[in-house]
Amino acid sequence: MEEFEIKLASPSPIFYAGQMIHGKVVLDLSESKKMSAVRLKVFGKGKVHFTTQIDVNVRDSRGNMRTEKETIDHWANEEYMDHETILFGGDHLGPGLHEFPFDYMIPPNVPTSFEGDYGCIRYTIQAEIVRNWLWNHRTKMNITVISILDLNQFPECSEPGHESNSKTFCCLCCTSGPLTSSIVTDKTGFVPGEYIVVSAMIENQSRKNMKTTEVKLVEKTIYRAGPETKESERTVMEMKKGEIESGDNFEWDREPVLVPPLAPTWLGGGKPCGIIEVTYTLSFRVNPHGVGFSLYTHIPILIGNIPLRPMFNKIKQDPGFAGGFSVPEVPPSVPYITPGAPLELPEDGGSSSSSSSSDDEDGEERPAPVVYYQPPPLPDYFNTYNDLPPPSYAQSMWGQVNVQADSDDENTSGNFRYAPVYPTYNFNQPSAPPY
Repeated sequence: MEEFEIKLASPSPIFYAGQMIHGKVVLDLSESKKMSAVRLKVFGKGKVHFTTQIDVNVRDSRGNMRTEKETIDHWANEEYMDHETILFGGDHLGPGLHEFPFDYMIPPNVPTSFEGDYGCIRYTIQAEIVRNWLWNHRTKMNITVISILDLNQFPECSEPGHESNSKTFCCLCCTSGPLTSSIVTDKTGFVPGEYIVVSAMIENQSRKNMKTTEVKLVEKTIYRAGPETKESERTVMEMKKGEIESGDNFEWDREPVLVPPLAPTWLGGGKPCGIIEVTYTLSFRVNPHGVGFSLYTHIPILIGNIPLRPMFNKIKQDPGFAGGFSVPEVPPSVPYITPGAPLELPEDGGSSSSSSSSDDEDGEERPAPVVYYQPPPLPDYFNTYNDLPPPSYAQSMWGQVNVQADSDDENTSGNFRYAPVYPTYNFNQPSAPPY
């Protein structure tokens, strides 16, 4: 068998919910091969797995009771797509090149592809040479499915975000003056490639010096398995500023924070996923020197994949743009392609505020490379906004994971390193304030 693979008509393995997948299974045989069928499967599943521990009382060999920890596994699954069809039925195929075309319509309300700490949402195309008397040959392709979350459907996210908080510190019998923090954002709805403009005022009337102030964009995920839940947080980006002495004030003045490639809030605007819930928060923190708890202020952030209409004119129409950075021109796609390894391009002068980074040989922190893909056809929904520059598509900032299933053996081929790909826009960076 010279070749056995799945090829798509689309230039990239990226689709929107409700779109049609056009492709073909290619089988090149050097000699005649016995088989029962060539079968195609298209499936999408959500999976959650986490553990909890409980105390249990056990009796040892001497009859004494003691307490031990028992680990309990919690599992949950959701099914979004499950399609199977026979592309060829017969007892053998002769030598030569064989092509079996297929089409499949993705359901319109499925959630966006996602890889998290305790769960995932994955969409897969699998072709299989069925041999009832022997093991089967399989080849697999993982694809990204995107559910649209249009920020224009949430007009409240165009309003500025504003939150304040304060606290006092006690030292022996004395209570100091208050530490007050106020944070403001230009709005609360954003898309990848856009900048959150952050301003903050800290008034330190306490008797303590503050060590740092920091802002974080945090992705919070709730995983559900029956009545049990598990929460996890990942820091999308982080920026810090320095010390504030007792009695002083400190200001953050319109600091731009770039939103990297991320899944949309709630994994899109379709039918909510019942086992994985994704939300985002901008968290502002003031950290005191010595003993004392930090002061936190939070603003909920809505991440979509269609920006607010008043922001359209701030998007640069650059055909070489992908993931927030200029990239080389991509050669035109051929009628059918096999999506291979994506290209990587190091950032050139990009923001260093992202938490996804690496250390160079000189010890300095370098932003992680951007991995970009050729754009897929846009769904009809985008026709609503004919003045919206089309997005580019970049690999999730969390990078690739191993997606090899327990059932994938030495007779299963495919790329088992995978990361979802999300739309991102080429926004102009807001001007820095004068100093």
